[in-house]
Amino acid sequence: MRKDGHKMGRNERCPCNSGRKYKQCCLRRNQPVLATRPVAEKVSLADALQIAIAHHQAGRLQQAESIYRQILQADPEYADALHLSGVIAQQKGELDSAVELIGKAISINATVADYYNNLGIVLRKQGKLNAAAMSYQQAISLKPDYAEAHNNLGVVFKWQGKLDAALECCHTALAIMPGYIDAHLNAGTLSRDLGKLDTAIEHIHKAIAIKSDSAEAYNKFGLVLKEKGQLDESVSCYQKALSIRPGYADAYNGWGSALMEQGKQQLALIAYEKGLAFNPSHAPLHHSLIFAASRECADDGAKVFELSKRFGRQFESGLIRESHNNDKTPGKRLRIGYVSGDLCQHSVAYFISPILAHHDKQQVEIFCYYNHHATDHITHRLMALADHWRSIFGISDDYAEQMIRQDAIDILVDLSGHTAYNRLLLFARKPAPVQVTWIGYPATTGLSAMDYRLTNSYINPPGWHDEYYTETLVRLSASTCFQPEQPLPEIEPVPAWKNGYITFASFHTPNKITPTTMALWAQILAAIPNARLLQCPDTARNRMTQQFQALGIAADRLEFLAKQPMPRYLALHNKVDIMLDTFPYNGGTISRHSLWMGVPVLTLAGKSTASRVGLALMTQLGLTSFVAEREEDLVDHARRWAGDIEGLAQVRAGLRERMQHAPFSQFTLVVRELETAYRQMWRHWCEQR
Repeated sequence: MRKDGHKMGRNERCPCNSGRKYKQCCLRRNQPVLATRPVAEKVSLADALQIAIAHHQAGRLQQAESIYRQILQADPEYADALHLSGVIAQQKGELDSAVELIGKAISINATVADYYNNLGIVLRKQGKLNAAAMSYQQAISLKPDYAEAHNNLGVVFKWQGKLDAALECCHTALAIMPGYIDAHLNAGTLSRDLGKLDTAIEHIHKAIAIKSDSAEAYNKFGLVLKEKGQLDESVSCYQKALSIRPGYADAYNGWGSALMEQGKQQLALIAYEKGLAFNPSHAPLHHSLIFAASRECADDGAKVFELSKRFGRQFESGLIRESHNNDKTPGKRLRIGYVSGDLCQHSVAYFISPILAHHDKQQVEIFCYYNHHATDHITHRLMALADHWRSIFGISDDYAEQMIRQDAIDILVDLSGHTAYNRLLLFARKPAPVQVTWIGYPATTGLSAMDYRLTNSYINPPGWHDEYYTETLVRLSASTCFQPEQPLPEIEPVPAWKNGYITFASFHTPNKITPTTMALWAQILAAIPNARLLQCPDTARNRMTQQFQALGIAADRLEFLAKQPMPRYLALHNKVDIMLDTFPYNGGTISRHSLWMGVPVLTLAGKSTASRVGLALMTQLGLTSFVAEREEDLVDHARRWAGDIEGLAQVRAGLRERMQHAPFSQFTLVVRELETAYRQMWRHWCEQR
């Protein structure tokens, strides 16, 4: 009531000149008191809000939420209580409720920047990136110096693949608040993503100067140093992060990765296990451990299987899976979903591109679910081949599952396994009736929810270790296609004619070059005294040189080259006579590009899927004389071919034609067989209903 006796209306302008409606301002000071405790003590709504905020800031969400509810019972249009109730809903993972509550607060008072910033956070978690960006931009329009909103907008831009714009947002946030550590760390990450490693380090140094005990800063520092090839320094950063925050899962993960790059696979496995001892439900550590074991212990199927089963038990236990309401017509047009974080300039793209291009769209409708922020010319090419394209990067498993169910996917195909940017936790929820794993990873996922694994009889002979898979193995003739990078350079004559010696090569990443592999290659070089070994990339030059010297191979027989752009990388094969395969984890894309460039691959076949890829390729090309079943045979094969330059020249001259006519290059036939397999899987599911 005003001093003149007039009774104020709730929607009138408040007499205190705040510019807000009376109901949103001073009315609350005169509201009926609210009991917030079991005792008779009572407080005003405004005081109750402050009590609730104190609980909220202390992490006592239940108490805070209870008081917010009491406030809203007294005043359903109390915007601050609605907003903060929405924040709690977001913290509890109740995103739809959070949007509703914060949205209602905005409808009552559209002038508060915090409301829009926190709405943006919820929308981002829902994967609604455009809406999130608009919400952050509205917050900034209301409060231009809102550093947190600028930083958050940068996060959305990153997830949209707009890295330069994202970095500019971080710079704006830092211009407003130079000591904003989160913005420095985000700027460091974005600079790394843009290849500006020195700039990334500058930002991380500033973050450490602001907060010398920031475990997150040292963790990010370790990642950048690893990418610069400074592996010892990288390891030290991860150890520093762990000294600050013992049990820090991300630091254990990074430490293991750096150790893998150093060729210390066994120590990496130990680091991952230590991290899991502290964090048994940290999925990235499980993925890293399993992937590392598949490289180091690839021929021990039981080891990898047990680790994978442990992953499945950890993340499938307690999941409640909903039934599927898909149309159960056996002969209908199938809705196929491919899930991958590698639908860009990545090895997987060479395999999936011809599949998407040759699908019979009368029989199947194709959905691609992309789990990465990066987009490039390969991404756009794949987008054009799919009927529907969905981005699931940054989207929770809950919302990704809803998306897949709304799309009524019949068969969902994982293209990642335990590699980076996988969504196996999404598959664990069983969002589609039939689920398949394929291409990106050569072992089991360990999930009971994964129904099938596509393979062939070369890498998975019938009855040979089928027990090491939770999936049912479906053997196709070739199991996959491969479309090499285009255009391919011309193949030049064998370099041995000009050099007078054989050049072996490995273009594999250093973490695939195990001590077993090094020892085998040293035996080959010892058996052929004038041979040379070319290694690209050169990130492990010092370590490999020292290890080869310890094995009796002089440094002057080794040549290292930095990582090359794709055209130069392909042309580099013209300096190579024979490509050496890694063991026990054989090459995939590396070997196929080598073969397309006329360079045969010398490989040792093992017992596991990962160690039989080379055998599968060379057998289908009719070149089994490059395949060894025993280590001593591998050295004999190398010696034999080194002594037959004329034979090598003939193989080189005809290898591209062999590749063109190989079973895995008959794209239409491979895809028709794949679609037949999909149809059989679908019919089986329908029959079981």
